[in-house]
Amino acid sequence: MRVHTVFFDFGRTLVDVPYSASEIWLEIMKEAGVSIVPGLVGHALQAADSIFLPRVYDYKGKMQEYWMRYDAFVIDKLGVPDPKGKVAEMVEKRFQEPKWFQLYPETREVLESLKSDGYSMGLISGNTDDLLRQLDQLDLAKYFTTVTYSQEARAEKPNPAIYRLALKRAGCRPDDALHVGDWYEGDVIGARGVGITPIMIDRESKRPESDYVRIRDLGRLNDVITDP
Repeated sequence: MRVHTVFFDFGRTLVDVPYSASEIWLEIMKEAGVSIVPGLVGHALQAADSIFLPRVYDYKGKMQEYWMRYDAFVIDKLGVPDPKGKVAEMVEKRFQEPKWFQLYPETREVLESLKSDGYSMGLISGNTDDLLRQLDQLDLAKYFTTVTYSQEARAEKPNPAIYRLALKRAGCRPDDALHVGDWYEGDVIGARGVGITPIMIDRESKRPESDYVRIRDLGRLNDVITDP
């Protein structure tokens, strides 16, 4: 396998996301001295998602406004008084903390190795503008020559539009690239649909199918790339 460009997914590929949104909300509310029934948080978030997620494309460059509106809606659903929006502001600040994302142990070493070997690297993520802040917080931005995400592409994986935009930005042909991700339908099927070679990262061996290259962690990636 000989390639010049390596694309990566972000969450659960390079970075672990150990907490659900409900867990984060419960922790933030507890620290604020507000007692919330766990099940109520889940229902409030589902209601917020149904209203706000379809609008997220229209908030490119305005994610702080988006999240303030989202948080205010959830807080109202939870029955928490917030007449001046101070609770919503506090929630938004807490969600921006880097503690909610954790690099996998091998991530930085693998990226350093690929960079030193001369590979061009890019991100293809089902994300919003928030991704740019997260990359800076985790000191990962320096590894990627291109960053492509769903909000700006106005397309979610496996829609080929997001992959084609990434290829255009990277200035490479599909057969000169591969994409590493953890989601079969989005990362494997999506990449393959535009001619990019997919590599499935399956940390828990949940998908034993063999119609694609599968690795248990990023530490195996360099060997896979350089295999003849």
